[in-house]
Amino acid sequence: MNRRMTVKGKERRRDRRRHLNLSGRIQGQDVFVVDISITGFGAVADATNAAKLHLPEGHHTRLEILLDDGRHLEMDVEIKRAVTNDGLFGGRFISLPDKYFRIIEALMLGREHRT
Repeated sequence: MNRRMTVKGKERRRDRRRHLNLSGRIQGQDVFVVDISITGFGAVADATNAAKLHLPEGHHTRLEILLDDGRHLEMDVEIKRAVTNDGLFGGRFISLPDKYFRIIEALMLGREHRT
């Protein structure tokens, strides 16, 4: 009897993520935040700007996110996944004010228009 088995990489994230596409800025460069959770984010830089971003693992910086309704979030982050050749990178929030926590929670639940 032949059996096919597929092995998937282990998901190391502790918190559920929501895939989205929000404009953002980090170190003066435009990026797109492509997923977000209560503890962190994933983003992608334009391929032409990816080489300009120097974000090694462990680096502390500030991430700005512009929500669709015009609100602007600014958070201190630690880079946990350095910029790859295709411009992907990720990090965790170092400190998250209550107001931003509630906004991100609403984004996660699809209720961002209520906050």
